[in-house]
Amino acid sequence: MRFGVLGAITVRDGQDRDVDVGTGRAATLLALLLAQRNAPLSPARLADQLWAGEPPATAATTLQGWISRLRRLLEPGVPASQARLLVTRTAGYQIVLPDPIGQLDAEAFRRDASTLQRELRDGWPARAAEAGRAALDRWRGEDPYGGLLDEALPEVPSRLREERLVAVERYLLARLDLGDHFALSAELAALVESHPTRESLWGMRVLALYRSDRQADALAVFARVRDLLRDEMGLDPAATLRTIETAVRQMDPAAWRPGWWPGRLPGPARPPEGLPGPGPARLPEPSRPSAPAQPTAPARSMFVGRATELEALLAVAATVRAGARSAVVSGPAGVGKTRLLAEAVPQTPTDTSNPSTGRLASRWVRCHPGDDAAPYDVWRRLFPAARPQPDTSVRSWAFAVVETVRADTDRGPLAIVVDDLQWADAASLRVLTIVVRELATYPVLFAATVREVDGLGADGRTAAGDDLALGGQDPAPGDGDPVHVALAALGRLPGERLRVGPLTAAAVAEYVAATVPSTALTELTAPAPPARPPAVSALSDDSPRDHEAEAVAAVVAERSAGNAFFMTELTRLVAAGRPARDLPERVIDVVSAQVSGLGEPAHQLLRAAAVLGHDVPVDVVVEVTGVGPPAHVDAALEAAVRAGLLADEPGLVRFTHALVREGLVARTTRRVQAGWHRRCAEVLAARGAGGVEAVARHLLLGDDPGGPQAALAAAEAALVVADFDGAYAWARRGLDAADPGDGALRARLGLAAGRAQRLAGRLDEAAVRLTATYDDALAADEPDLAALVALEHAGGPVTGYWSLAGETAPSVLARLTSARSLPGITAPTAGAVDAACAVRFALAGDGQRAERHLSSAQAALAATTAGQDGVDADASRRLEWMVLLARFVTAWRPDLAAERLTILDRLGELAAHDVGARLTAAHLRALTVLELGRLDEADGLAHMIAVTARRLRYDDFSLVASWWDAMRDLMSGRLEDAMTAAEAVFSPLLVASPEAAVVARTSVEAIGGMVAWENGALLDAMPDATGPPPTDHLAWLVVRALALAQGGRVDESMDVLAPVLQPGLPAVGDGPPATSSLILLTEWCWYARSRQWAEPLLDRVEPWAETVVVFAPGGVCMGSGHLYVGTLATVLGDRVRGRRELDAAIAANARLGMPRFAARARERRQNG
Repeated sequence: MRFGVLGAITVRDGQDRDVDVGTGRAATLLALLLAQRNAPLSPARLADQLWAGEPPATAATTLQGWISRLRRLLEPGVPASQARLLVTRTAGYQIVLPDPIGQLDAEAFRRDASTLQRELRDGWPARAAEAGRAALDRWRGEDPYGGLLDEALPEVPSRLREERLVAVERYLLARLDLGDHFALSAELAALVESHPTRESLWGMRVLALYRSDRQADALAVFARVRDLLRDEMGLDPAATLRTIETAVRQMDPAAWRPGWWPGRLPGPARPPEGLPGPGPARLPEPSRPSAPAQPTAPARSMFVGRATELEALLAVAATVRAGARSAVVSGPAGVGKTRLLAEAVPQTPTDTSNPSTGRLASRWVRCHPGDDAAPYDVWRRLFPAARPQPDTSVRSWAFAVVETVRADTDRGPLAIVVDDLQWADAASLRVLTIVVRELATYPVLFAATVREVDGLGADGRTAAGDDLALGGQDPAPGDGDPVHVALAALGRLPGERLRVGPLTAAAVAEYVAATVPSTALTELTAPAPPARPPAVSALSDDSPRDHEAEAVAAVVAERSAGNAFFMTELTRLVAAGRPARDLPERVIDVVSAQVSGLGEPAHQLLRAAAVLGHDVPVDVVVEVTGVGPPAHVDAALEAAVRAGLLADEPGLVRFTHALVREGLVARTTRRVQAGWHRRCAEVLAARGAGGVEAVARHLLLGDDPGGPQAALAAAEAALVVADFDGAYAWARRGLDAADPGDGALRARLGLAAGRAQRLAGRLDEAAVRLTATYDDALAADEPDLAALVALEHAGGPVTGYWSLAGETAPSVLARLTSARSLPGITAPTAGAVDAACAVRFALAGDGQRAERHLSSAQAALAATTAGQDGVDADASRRLEWMVLLARFVTAWRPDLAAERLTILDRLGELAAHDVGARLTAAHLRALTVLELGRLDEADGLAHMIAVTARRLRYDDFSLVASWWDAMRDLMSGRLEDAMTAAEAVFSPLLVASPEAAVVARTSVEAIGGMVAWENGALLDAMPDATGPPPTDHLAWLVVRALALAQGGRVDESMDVLAPVLQPGLPAVGDGPPATSSLILLTEWCWYARSRQWAEPLLDRVEPWAETVVVFAPGGVCMGSGHLYVGTLATVLGDRVRGRRELDAAIAANARLGMPRFAARARERRQNG
């Protein structure tokens, strides 16, 4: 497969045929996978990028469906487990390209662009131009990835656009070197209009006009760009453009000749004969002088992730012969400022400078925090031989340094580098301002690194423009802050001001891959995953080394957050054979030394805050530690902020990096940590701050005996707001900490965990846990608790999709009914169990048993309402909720819709404080008002459910919303859309768990059956329709018989229905499932023309004429009841009534937007 991203997304297979990957988000998914192919992408990250940070609740299932479709397109006929192109890793999905250059046009472009750069640098303009043409010809449009990533991942297309512009500039320069200036004059005129801030394009245009004997036009172009830069951006042209302008104005003959460009040096000797001749000049190589004779220094680690910044610094260094330049690199502590500057300006003695080689000698000095440095310490160390006048004033030191530097520059350009300028002594900084001014015309590069504090940039100013110091220096009286003054002096020189941020994940991965030997790679998380299969093909693209390197890089990138110091130390840790999740000793030492240097109370405050968490209120830390007074606290925090340890967040203690916090925790004993956590729990509980979760967390971390009970409260609070993952995590933490002898508490925690798993759709896991918890509750002599566990195992109250669509296993229902008889069970719990039994038997079609349990539940409710058994108000409300749900379900017939609305009014009042209960009431109301024909109201409720479920990531109700959408597609006649939506949402559940698979399969088959029935192809959709029925389940028999009758095999359908077609239709029952059975039997009667069974069916269906028939509990809408009354009347030969009812059905179905049901009524009226 070959992929094109330099323009619209294209895919071509091995036979060079176009592969249609679709449009919209499906195509964006492929674009995201290609753009980030160097590492697996988690489903969460992909969903976040696809839906602009607001993925819907169904994002995971929709994404999985798209991945499956994309995999089928890219590798047709290949099972997912054997896929080699779009593979599934542990961490997510990844596109694997064995030959990136041959398979992806962007990589081929980068190869050609690299060749262009190399040939141009080496003085081969013809070869460079050829490579440039090849690179630019690969572009098929202006927008990389067809514009699909401009919002989802804007940095990727932006980078490609920038790389293209750089390639254009180098290609044009190669053509300029070849003497093609006449043609370029016109081309560059258009380009500078499109890219008015690209000074190199303006420079080439000026040169092209000058070489075309149009000096006046060339100078006019320069004047135009100078005015544009000044007026629009407040800038002067850069050194390169100014040099070109000077050469043109002075009619420099060298600038007229092809090959001249500012900053280029004469080329090397030519290659052997037979090769094309080189261009007349070459770009300079960065200076890399050899070290003088001295003991060998340890090799520096690999340099990654700063190519653009390094190129900018090298460009400044290359122009230093034209006069003094400055380079200031700013950024947070540990980000790699010093290393970047060292790559551009290697530390070398001055005697390596050589005018013939152009090498840049350098003098380095590093400043350190503290106030004990002697005045002029920087210059004493930089120039030990300098001899100032005896008065040792600032001016005498400055001119002594100036004389020394002037002597040094006689041998060649010189770099003066001050590392951590913010810590230089004030006298040295004042000397620097004078030295910079006096040496402005000399070949000197003044370079410095500056640590950012509180968002301060390299110019010594905040974003608001305030003049502030960059380090711990006090301003001199009447003279301004010395650091700011020094930076301002450097800023007046031409050069670069660079702010470096964290390294990218790709740069970290490159560093890890190049640094860590294969033998040192180890699994990074505990517990270790299962071992790999013993035999792995040597030809496999997915070698263990690849997987382990990816895992190491991901962990190092995450833990270092791109900080170069932390990245280096973590990688050394891995190279030594230790997991990257460990904490390097050097990090602990460095952090401890920094904090200790702040003294008390900062040391105590920071240690306590590190132990307590990520963002801790300052007043809480103060109360926990007891440090004070407030003035000392403020001073301590300010010192920590200026040291780069804390972020400047008023009222909060927030560490700048997670490893800083971990380093402090590592040097605090477990006993002290536990004491602080217990004290923090007391403080938060007394204030009522942080919620039950915060109190539970600190009690558990403090090994407090009340921790497990607090974890239970946190789990129950999370369940109320539908945070099921959080609820399960709290319950598990409580179980881990609970006393093994406290069976009652452990059972309650198990119940919370099982409930969270069930509501999250992890049905099999929930079943296992709840079964064990039931036994634990019985063993602890807690019959009420055991009964509640049995109730939960049976599906709990009617809530969401799992509870409505799933069938309760006989063994589970048997346990529920037996729990009702447990000795010692209280009346409220017995009532709740009876209500649950009534629901389950009603949904199973056993109306008699449902009514018996409902009567018992109502008696229990009456008893608790009367104040018996000392039941509190909350328990009474919960029982009333259960009883009303049972009443609703047992009355779930179309003719009782109005009665059920009254029940729902009270359910809505009871559901005020529980999001699951509110959504349940809204869902049941939507189905009920639909039965009453109030479609707009029903759709509004469904929309509210979808929005709330998506916001809360409540997957159970997201499935409810998805089912509603599919049902509405069916109602509107959009059969293909209904089937596609059902497969996309429910098919992924087929592999989630066996119990979830049953529910999902039933859902997909129900939609598929409806679509097949509408298309007259139900018989073709039935599995093995010629064989004996696989089950005697009523619903299956009726659907099978309908399929046979629709296919013209009426006699066979009668045989199938033999167990059903008995006088009075007792097998149909009278619970909610009876609605679907009676409607499908009515349809069977139409195809079979069975008058014998039309009459008893009409008796049952006739009360539904004025309603919209909705199958319970699934929610499939079957249109107006008039359709089925009219159908049966027609079969019975009552044509007048049949036509009247069918006319009413046509009108009702048309009003409801159900064209297929209206057409069915119209066809039956005509053919009846």
